[in-house]
Amino acid sequence: MLAIYTLPRDVQVALFLHCLDDDALKTYNGFSFEQPDSQRTLSDIITKFDAFAMGEMNVTYERYLFNSRLQRERESFEIFYSDLRRLVKSCNYCERCLDSLLRDRIVLGVRDKDTQRDLLSRDLTLAKAIDVCKVAENADRHRQKINMAPEASAAVNALPKQRNRPLSSSTRPQSSSKPPQAAKCKFCGRQHLMLKSVLRTARNAASLW
Repeated sequence: MLAIYTLPRDVQVALFLHCLDDDALKTYNGFSFEQPDSQRTLSDIITKFDAFAMGEMNVTYERYLFNSRLQRERESFEIFYSDLRRLVKSCNYCERCLDSLLRDRIVLGVRDKDTQRDLLSRDLTLAKAIDVCKVAENADRHRQKINMAPEASAAVNALPKQRNRPLSSSTRPQSSSKPPQAAKCKFCGRQHLMLKSVLRTARNAASLW
């Protein structure tokens, strides 16, 4: 495309018009030029096409989208700034104004109020605004991690510690068996412990351990 500008003016115009399709040629024929055909340059024609395209895009609406863009909750600054750069491209602003427009939109749209106050207190450029926001975001991220560490430690310390605790005498299982009772022996006629009762008591005690 750049090579075409090395050709004579009338050749540039002729080659450009030759490359247009039917719809673009109809659009060109509808343009109103200040210059007569004999003085019309390729730059004049391209300027008309640019103005036509921007008019179809609705510049007012594109600027509304850019100027109403705010940083969303939990949205990183990097994503917020990237979207601002995308939106400003459709606004047809002067190229030399873009840095100051982006800087102002960052100040107005950044979510953290402490960061916003810091931005307002400075002799600010776009580069400084970007740096301030990134530093503040990283500091907040580190602060959150530090604040979470004691909470996690406290939660671990609060876990029950009874798993390996030895059983005290009060927690040991108690035998439900009654001590063996003396009974009258049918063989000797005297009162004494019976063998079956002693054995039953011993078995019950052994089963608990």
